[in-house]
Amino acid sequence: MPKTLVGRRDATTHLGVSLNTDAKSLNNSAKLLTLLRPGHDSASTRTAIIALERFFSERLCRGDLRGGSGDAAAATDAAAIKYQEWFQKHYKLFTKRLTALLSGVGFEARKAGVDAQGEEAAAAGGGDGGGRVAVEPKTQVLALAAVMECARSEHPGRFNNELYAAALTAALRGTGFTPELLGALASRYLTKMDVRYHTYATIAKIANEVRRSGGVGGGAGTESSTHEGGGGMDGGGE
Repeated sequence: MPKTLVGRRDATTHLGVSLNTDAKSLNNSAKLLTLLRPGHDSASTRTAIIALERFFSERLCRGDLRGGSGDAAAATDAAAIKYQEWFQKHYKLFTKRLTALLSGVGFEARKAGVDAQGEEAAAAGGGDGGGRVAVEPKTQVLALAAVMECARSEHPGRFNNELYAAALTAALRGTGFTPELLGALASRYLTKMDVRYHTYATIAKIANEVRRSGGVGGGAGTESSTHEGGGGMDGGGE
């Protein structure tokens, strides 16, 4: 294996470990988020997903997204408010990039100023021109696992069916719904009654949309260019 590739993976692992063990390394999240975009080594992308899923899910469970419990969220000063805004922004970017990976083809949008609704529509099968790179099935399966963990962690005891529906829609209307992804969905998640219910509801919604439009929509996932780069706690770039 080329030394440069080994070095890149080691660097990604180091970023992930630091993010989850050193409170001063929050800005590593922005660096790891770039690895969820097209054009990066698949192994590094998977390492980044694992690190980011752990980082976000732990903080979701303690209430950082809701501004509830948790050391940073419990305070009312300007620094705590800034942290919560930073967390919400980066978490939203994380879930959107996971959704884009589930579409089966990495898609770099070149149209600026896409709002949240436009991003969801693009991830479900639209978007304008951009570079496309196939996503490996192993990466898709890991992206699905991260989505499911986040959906369970946002409000412990309550499943975020909207996040799951957006991810499943991207997978079904994308260009790479693989046997591996179907196998993971069936064996790990469709055994649960609530997931089955939301799966059927999402499929029914897609079928109705296709029927009304008179054709099958498809395409790769995308994300708004207005969120690119994540940014650090100081508001700067990566």
